[in-house]
Amino acid sequence: MGLFYAFHQVARRSARSRRGDEGVSLIEVVVAFTILLITVLPLTYLLTSAVSSAANARQRTAALQLADSWLEVLSNSSLPTDPTSGAIITNQPQDPSTFTGITAANTQIPKSTLAGTNFAVTAEFTTQSVANGQGQSDLCSSGQPPSPSHPAVIVLQVKVSWNHGNNAVTDSTAVNYPKPGLQTQGFLAVQMSNNGNNDVNGNVASDRLQAPPVSLLQTGTVTMSPNPLVLYPDENGCVFAQVPVGTFTVSAGQPTSGKPQTFTNYSGNPPFVNTTSSTTDTGSATVTVTAESTVQLDAFDEGITTSIAYGASSAVGGGVSCPGTSSIMCVTTGNGTTGASASWGGSGSTWSSTSFSGISKINQVACTSASSPTCVGVGTNTSGSGTGIIRTTSSDLSTTSSDTVPAGVTDITQVTCPSANGCYALGTTSSGAVLLAGVVGQATDRWTIVAPLLTAFPTLSSIACPITSPTPTCELTGTATVGLGTATPVIMRLDGDPATLATNILWAPAFTTDTLPSAVKAVGKITCPTATLCEALGTGDGTSASDATVVTAAIAATPSTPPTPPSVWSNESTFPPLAQSVTDLSCTSTTCVAIGTASGTAAVWTSDQTQSPHDWSVATTLPPSTLGVSSVACGVPGNGNTADCVIAANTSAGAAAGQLLEGSLSGGSWVWNYANPPSGSAVRYYVGVACQSAPSSTRATCAAVGATGTGPIILTAANGPSGSWTTRTPSSLPGSLVTGIPLETAVTPLNWTTQVVAGQASNATTIPTYLYPQPNGYTIVAGDCLAEAISPAQATFSAAPGGSASTTVPLGVLPLKLVTTAGVPVSGATIKIKAVTVGSGCSGAVYTLPVTDTYGLTQTAVPYGTYSYTVTAGNGTVTSPAATLSYITTSKVVVGSATTYLPGPVVVTST
Repeated sequence: MGLFYAFHQVARRSARSRRGDEGVSLIEVVVAFTILLITVLPLTYLLTSAVSSAANARQRTAALQLADSWLEVLSNSSLPTDPTSGAIITNQPQDPSTFTGITAANTQIPKSTLAGTNFAVTAEFTTQSVANGQGQSDLCSSGQPPSPSHPAVIVLQVKVSWNHGNNAVTDSTAVNYPKPGLQTQGFLAVQMSNNGNNDVNGNVASDRLQAPPVSLLQTGTVTMSPNPLVLYPDENGCVFAQVPVGTFTVSAGQPTSGKPQTFTNYSGNPPFVNTTSSTTDTGSATVTVTAESTVQLDAFDEGITTSIAYGASSAVGGGVSCPGTSSIMCVTTGNGTTGASASWGGSGSTWSSTSFSGISKINQVACTSASSPTCVGVGTNTSGSGTGIIRTTSSDLSTTSSDTVPAGVTDITQVTCPSANGCYALGTTSSGAVLLAGVVGQATDRWTIVAPLLTAFPTLSSIACPITSPTPTCELTGTATVGLGTATPVIMRLDGDPATLATNILWAPAFTTDTLPSAVKAVGKITCPTATLCEALGTGDGTSASDATVVTAAIAATPSTPPTPPSVWSNESTFPPLAQSVTDLSCTSTTCVAIGTASGTAAVWTSDQTQSPHDWSVATTLPPSTLGVSSVACGVPGNGNTADCVIAANTSAGAAAGQLLEGSLSGGSWVWNYANPPSGSAVRYYVGVACQSAPSSTRATCAAVGATGTGPIILTAANGPSGSWTTRTPSSLPGSLVTGIPLETAVTPLNWTTQVVAGQASNATTIPTYLYPQPNGYTIVAGDCLAEAISPAQATFSAAPGGSASTTVPLGVLPLKLVTTAGVPVSGATIKIKAVTVGSGCSGAVYTLPVTDTYGLTQTAVPYGTYSYTVTAGNGTVTSPAATLSYITTSKVVVGSATTYLPGPVVVTST
C-alpha cells in the first residue's frame, strides 16, 4: 500500500503542477516508474521462491511415498529377479516394474506419475554379511545354503528421481531370504577366479570377475524356466541361485565390454580363456532339495598372446675385428636368417647392423689406409661350392658395391689392405686355394688371381703386412706344392702394392719363399707387431713334431734392386714344450700373448719381445674355473701397466660360462682376472675379441662378441682391455638357425605340459593358442619331449591379462668341421642331426645344417640336446659317422670322448 500511496502522491503533485504551469515533466514520470520496479521485483522473486519450495516439498514427499510403496511391493514379492539374467540378486539398479513376479495381475504397481510430475524408479538388491553387517557377503564360501535359521540378509534399496535426475531420494530395507515355509528347491553356488591383477586396459580383477556370463543349464528332466538361466558373478566371483532339483551343466562364456559398466575397453581379442586355453569353462552339479551344490570353475580370464624369437647367436659367428676407421671402428660378421649379417660401431653408442640378401657368409672386413679409406668385405654367396663375393664401401656396410670376382673363385676367406688403395685376399677354387690382389677406391675396382710360377697352394692360412710404406711387404702362410711334389708348410714374402693394378693389369707381387725350420710341420695365423718382426703359429718344435709352437722372423726392408732376400723363420726357443694346441696369437711392440691347450687344460703363454731371444712363459695365475680359451687381443695399456690383453674364456659358471679374462702386465708380472661384465649380460660363450691394432691413446677401442641365452651380444671398452665394458648390441641382428623346432611350455614354477608347437617348415613365431595369464608366467623350451627341457634351453615370459608376452627361445651354436678319416676337409656336404633323447613323447626331431664350406665348416643355431648325425656327401652317398653323439650345453660340445669349448669348431668325420 505504501508503494501505491507514493505513486499517488507523485501523480497528484504532477496534476497540481499542470494546473499551475505547463504540466508534469518526463523525468518525474521515469523516476516514479523506477521506484515502482525496484519495489515490485524483489517481492515477485520472493513469491516465486515460496511457490517453488512448496512444489519441491510436495515432489519430495511424493517421491518418498513412491519409494515406500515399492519397498512394500518388493519386500513381499516371491523372487526379485533380473529379467535379463534371471539373477535373484541384481547387484545393479534395475527398473522394478520389469522384475519377474511383479505384474499387474497380482500386485498393485505404484504409479510413477504423481500430481503431474514424472518419477523414475530403480531398485537394487545386494547381499550383506549376516555376521557383522559389514560389506557384501560371499554366498559361495558361506559353507551352507540360506535357510530360515541361516538367512541371507538382502538389502533392498529403491531410488526415486525426478527433474531429469537432478533430484532424487532413496529408501532401503532388509529382507531375509529365503522366506519361511516349505522349501522344494535347492541352491547352486558357482565360484569363479581369475589372475587377480589389473589387465592391460586398467580393469581391476573384480570387474573382470563380474563380466563373464555364467549359464546354468538343467539337463534331463527340465523344470526350470528359463533354461538355461544366465547369471553374472558378483565381485567375489560368486554366482548363487535357488534352482529346481536336478542335474546342471555350468559354463562360463565370453563377456562384452561394459557389463558391468566398469569393465571397459575390451574388444574380445584376446578372448577369455581358462588354464587349458579353452574359450569356455564348464562344470556340472546335482542339486537336491534345500541343499547347496558348489561348482568350482577353472580360472578364467583375458588371455595373452605370444611373440616368439630365437636366440640365434650365429649373427656374430664370424668373430670381430677393429679396422679403426671413422665409419667402421670395429665390425662383427656372421650368418643371418636371410643372408649374411654384419654389425659395426665403436665404444660410444649402440652398433648399426645390416643383412646381405643372397650372401651366405661375410668372412672378414678390412679397410685401406687412405685418408678416406675404402672398406672391403669378402665372403661367399652360397654355402659349399658357390661364388666368392667382394663388397666395398667408402662409408659403412649399410651401403656397399659389388666388385667383380675372378672366375672360378668359390669363397674368399680373408682380406687385408696394406696401402691406400691396394688389398690382398685369400680365396678358394675347386682345385685349391688362391691369392687375390685388388685395387679399390679408384675409378674402377679390379681384382685378379696372382701366384708364383709353378707353385700351387692346397691351403692358404693367413696373411699380414708388417711394412706398408713406401712399398708394402706382406707375409703369407699356408701349404704349397711345386710340380708333382707333396704339400709342405710354407711362408712366402710378398713385395709390391696391389694398387698398381690400376695402371698395369698384368702386375703381380714379387714372391719370395721364406726359410722355415725343418721341425715345423704346419704354419697358421700370422701377426706382425712391428715393421721388422712377425710371429706365426706353428706345429713342430725341437722337442716333438706334434707340439704346437710359435715361430718368429725379422723382416728386412725391400731392397732397392732385386733380388728380395727371404725372411728367415725360427722356433721361439723359449716357448714351453708339450703344448697340445696354440689357437690364437696377439702382439704389441713389446709383448705377445698366445692361447691354446696344454695337458688337456686351457693354457696362456706370454712373452717379452724386448728380450733376445723372446722370453716366453706359461701364465700360472689364471682363475681356476677357466676351462677353455678361444680368442685373444692386446690393446692400449692403462692404469700404469706396460701391457693389457683380453682373452675370450669358457668357465664352469653355468649359464654365464663365457667370461672375458683380462691380463695386465705391471712390474714384469702378469695378473689375470675376469672382467666385470655389464649388468644383466650373462654371456654363455664369446665368439671373439679384438682391439684396434697399433694401439695408442687414440686407438684404444676393444670389442667382444658372443652369445647370451637370447641371442648375440656385443661389448666394447673405450680405453683398452682393462677399461669398462659396455653393451652395444643392436636391437635387430638376426642369426641363422635350423627350421622345424618344436616348442613346449610350462607354468612357472615348472609344471610341464604337453608339446604346444610341433616342428614345422617355418619356426613358430607365436603359440597357436591364447594362454591364461598365469601370475608367475610361463617357461618355454625348444624340444619335442619333456626330457629335452634341460635348463640351458629354458626361457620365461609373462604378460598382464589381455597383453602380449614376448620371449626368446635359447639355442646353442653348433659349429661343425667335417673331415675325412685322413683329416681332409669335406666341402659341399649336408649334415643332418637327430635328437636321440630318451623319454616319453620323444620323437627324434631332425634338423638339417647348412652345406659345409671349403674348409668343411658348417655353423648354425640348434636346440640344446643330444644328437646323432649323418652325412650326405656331394655325390649323394650317405656315410656312417665315426662318432654318433653330440651333447650341447651352454659352452661346450662333447663328441665321443672329445670336448670342444664353444665357439671352437667341433671336428666330426665322414667315412
